[in-house]
Amino acid sequence: MRDHSFCLYIIEKYAFTEVCELVLTLFFISPLIEMRRRIMFFFVSIILTFYIPLNQMFNFQITDVDVYGRMLVTNENITISIIDRTLPKVAIYRPYSSTDFCALDMSFLAPNKTYIMILAIARDGATTPNRLFFQGVNIYNNVARYALCGKLDFSMSPCGWTGYSYYPNWTIDDYPLLGVYTSGDEYLYTDYNFTLESQVSSGNTYYMNGRTWSINSNFVPYAIDIAYGGWGVIAGAQPNINNVYLPTLYLISFPFLPTYITRWQPTFVYSWQSQMAQPVSSSNDFNIIYDLSLSINDQGDILFGVQSMNTVFHLYVDPTNATSFIFKGSKIYSVTTPSIGFGKNVGWLDNTTAVILANNVSLDYTTWYSSEIQIYDLSSGQLSNTQPPYSSFPTTQQSMYSLLSGNIVLMTASYVGRVILMDSLGQVYIILPTSPGYYAATNVGNTLGTGVYFSSPAVCPEGTTTNGLTGGKYLFNTCQPCPAGTFISSSINLTAGCGPCDTTKYFCPLAAVAEVPLSYIYNISQAVAFPTSPDLTEFEDILLLNMFNTNFKASCLLTTPFFWTLIMIGVAMVILAIMGILQWTGKCENFRTKFQSVFRHFDIINHGEVSLFLIKRNYCTNRKYKDLIHDFIV
Repeated sequence: MRDHSFCLYIIEKYAFTEVCELVLTLFFISPLIEMRRRIMFFFVSIILTFYIPLNQMFNFQITDVDVYGRMLVTNENITISIIDRTLPKVAIYRPYSSTDFCALDMSFLAPNKTYIMILAIARDGATTPNRLFFQGVNIYNNVARYALCGKLDFSMSPCGWTGYSYYPNWTIDDYPLLGVYTSGDEYLYTDYNFTLESQVSSGNTYYMNGRTWSINSNFVPYAIDIAYGGWGVIAGAQPNINNVYLPTLYLISFPFLPTYITRWQPTFVYSWQSQMAQPVSSSNDFNIIYDLSLSINDQGDILFGVQSMNTVFHLYVDPTNATSFIFKGSKIYSVTTPSIGFGKNVGWLDNTTAVILANNVSLDYTTWYSSEIQIYDLSSGQLSNTQPPYSSFPTTQQSMYSLLSGNIVLMTASYVGRVILMDSLGQVYIILPTSPGYYAATNVGNTLGTGVYFSSPAVCPEGTTTNGLTGGKYLFNTCQPCPAGTFISSSINLTAGCGPCDTTKYFCPLAAVAEVPLSYIYNISQAVAFPTSPDLTEFEDILLLNMFNTNFKASCLLTTPFFWTLIMIGVAMVILAIMGILQWTGKCENFRTKFQSVFRHFDIINHGEVSLFLIKRNYCTNRKYKDLIHDFIV
């Protein structure tokens, strides 16, 4: 039994190449070892040939930042993000200083490579401002050998580390958790099989096999957050009677090894949500679709993001008596269109302002439709489906920086009012709060270090301003026009907002930039005189009204068709009278004949037969006058 334990120790402790060298040395060089042990080591070398694939079951993704634990963390004092998982290398920076940046190489953690899975820092950044906690996997010849976690104290100037400690040799797990106590002096590591709690200052360490905080051995942990007052919450998934995982919250107590208090589980409201639930049979490897997010504010309000359900839940735990969960409300991204991604990350800008990463991704997590960060004002109640976001990013005025990919995979927020995001390429952008009269210009990228950018305060255009104090729900506020009766310009105190205007002496319209004296303003009528439209609308009636116009003004008379008709009739009557006189007297016979020939060519109706018929029927009673008219027409 002792030899068997020794062999297992060799397998757990060393990689394949090292064990083979040890076996060959013991088998061929050391003749004092009994034959039984030689045969045992021979079989161990054969087993190790099959051990390589078992050791490689941990499927680490070298370049993907959207996997496993948090790669972007922040508090009121500092922000840390991953640069390279396998060097490993992290970026440490204080966003309010463009020079306070440190790219820290952590390759000293192990004699070989270390693959970082989780970064963590203290909730209270003032107590331990220069301390980082980490969890990772030791890698040798591209083979994952064992898990490790620990703490690292660093300095910003010069950039480097001042001390570190870590605990190696744990079984590798796809679902590890790393939580840090609020003071930063104690941290908790837990996974499927092992739990460790370490006190940094005293050096005391408590550990055990198994999980004291779990009531179900199949519980899969995803996220942890530790609040003030010695309690915290672990978010994960637990099997139900249908053999699928259901998102679950565990309320746990501290100090020392955590203890289970109670749990809370939501229900599937829509059929597609239950269809998206992860089967128990496929839970061995980490799947980003089922990732969960968790954040607790200083008053005990909890945001629980379940992106596979497209929902964020709002709960409450009494900080003075942490014994139960109180459900307050929830919000789903869309009640009509199935999609996932809403609630991928959650956080708090203050005790009443929630910030949510609202991604919109296809159900198979292959097609990325959009990424948006939304801010919710919860000062008057709880999160609900009817509550719209107070503001969001990006917008037309606050657009996405051009060097970012547009797909936001990680987001975090701090109580000093800043939001930090990471895109799918691992680039970080920090949106900093501004004062009233300014807005955060996000189309620029002031560089802190490689792949780290931050916004700049920009003055609102004259006549517009932003409302509210620095940070909080006003972080994504865009410039709005000053209402009528107020004004603002760059020459006055921008932080005071729109100033009142004395409307009895000055004129201040919407978005006014100055007070304009009323004496400068003249009443100018821009109305143009236009004739009154007729009451009749039928075309024939309008034509009749204009044909027989009785308005004898010269301007109207010259445009009336009836007037010109009368003129033509008058001319015709004159000609008719002249022709009649010539016919009657018998004078100027040649002149009359020529005129008769000319007028005959004007008659287009059968050489005057119709006209003659009408004249005979209606007008001609005297033979003499009939002949006269007939001669005139014909």
